[in-house]
Amino acid sequence: MVGRLFFEADAGNPLGAETSVGFRCEGLLSDSSGTKINLQSLAVTPTSTELTTPILFVAATAAEAGKTVLAAKVIRYLVGKGTRVAAVKVTGTGGTMDSQEHGEAGAFLTVDQVDAGLITTYCSPETFRERISRSFLFAQDHEPDLIVAELGGDLTFANNPTVFQIPDLRENLSGMIVISNDPLSCYGVSIYLGRELGVPPGLVRHFSSPFRNPAGMKARASVMGVEEVFDPNDQAEIEAVVDSLVSASMKTF
Repeated sequence: MVGRLFFEADAGNPLGAETSVGFRCEGLLSDSSGTKINLQSLAVTPTSTELTTPILFVAATAAEAGKTVLAAKVIRYLVGKGTRVAAVKVTGTGGTMDSQEHGEAGAFLTVDQVDAGLITTYCSPETFRERISRSFLFAQDHEPDLIVAELGGDLTFANNPTVFQIPDLRENLSGMIVISNDPLSCYGVSIYLGRELGVPPGLVRHFSSPFRNPAGMKARASVMGVEEVFDPNDQAEIEAVVDSLVSASMKTF
């Protein structure tokens, strides 16, 4: 759809809160012959049929939590060690800006949900399952050592739960990094990942918000049984976490 922006809140407001953008629909995109363009027809066509490449997921308990910044740090570290990294923006709406940051961090290939024919993943689980695997299979066609996959928004919406119901993605899960905005969300996501999504606790590493006091976060989370919470602003901690999650699945380490 082509829209016309008619209102956008000030991005520099004191709270720095994310705002919805209003638009008016003007029509549909057409090619030179007048045929309406369906985004699905522009989706990549992978040659791989079975996913075998290890995946490292980066997620968070909220939007605007610092996922892309952390994913870029992870990619930069891996590439610096000689790892061939492809990056996939899996869920959310759009994804071009995030993919651009992944590429600038060193990912040799970036793919997002638009490349799977999905302008947004706020759609039916059936549609999402049918299309999203294309992004991962297309990335695999280019022979990466590892796929760093960023999940948009929080873990309860945008078909993020559906990701963990797709056998190929579950079976190739090397590890998962999750940013939590506060200690309670850190505790909650640890329960949710295990009980609802079936992610083994040993594959999950928890990070504090980059905008909060990491020492305070670690202390408070430990009271609720989350013993390890890492600092996304500490490069040494990021590197230790990445090594602990991917070393077993990659020959380059």
